[in-house]
Amino acid sequence: MKFCKHCGAETVAEQKFCTKCGKEYAPTAAQPTTTVPYPQPAPAGYYQPPPMPTKLPGSSLIRIPGIIYIAAASLAVLFNGIMLLIINDWLPYYGGEVMRGIWQAFYATALLGTAYALFMAIMCVVFHNKADKSSLLMILSIIALAMVVIVPVIQSVVGTNSMYGDYIYLLIGYLIISLPFTVTLPLLCLIGAIKNGRVPT
Repeated sequence: MKFCKHCGAETVAEQKFCTKCGKEYAPTAAQPTTTVPYPQPAPAGYYQPPPMPTKLPGSSLIRIPGIIYIAAASLAVLFNGIMLLIINDWLPYYGGEVMRGIWQAFYATALLGTAYALFMAIMCVVFHNKADKSSLLMILSIIALAMVVIVPVIQSVVGTNSMYGDYIYLLIGYLIISLPFTVTLPLLCLIGAIKNGRVPT
C-alpha cells in the first residue's frame, strides 16, 4: 500500500493515479545500488610471490647464539682489556720485561678477536629475522670462523718463540675450552643465515 501525497488517501501500490483525487502519484526515486568490487585475478604469466613469513626458518639459530655470544664476548673483551691495562702489575710474576711483548701480543690479539665476536653477535641479534641481511650475516660468520683459526696461530707463533711454559699451557687451555664454543656459535649463525637467504624476498 501507498498513500497519495495530495489527499492522503490509501491506494494500491500498482496504481499510477489516486482513486480519490485523480492526481498522479510522484515517481519514486530510484534507490542507489552499491557494487562490491571483487579482486581482479593476476594477469596470465604474472608471478606473485608468497607472503613473507613472520618468523624466518633460521632466525632462532641466529638469535639464540647471538645472545649467548654477546654475553660471553662482553666478558672476554672486559677481561682482555683489563689484562692489558694492568700488565705492569702481574708481569714480574710471568717473565718480567723479557715477556712484555709476548703477553701484549697475546692479549691484544685476544682483545681483537673478542671485540669482533661482540660486533658479530650484535649484528646477528639485530638482523636475525631479516632475509635481506642474510648475506651480511653469512660473511660475518665466515670471518668469525676464520679468526678462530688465525688468532690462535698468531698466538702460538709468538708463544712458541718465547719457549715460556705457562704461555703454552694457556694456549692449550684456550684450544680445549674455548675453541668448541667459538666455533659452534658462528657455525650456527652461518647455518641460520643460509636458511634465511633461501626465503624469497
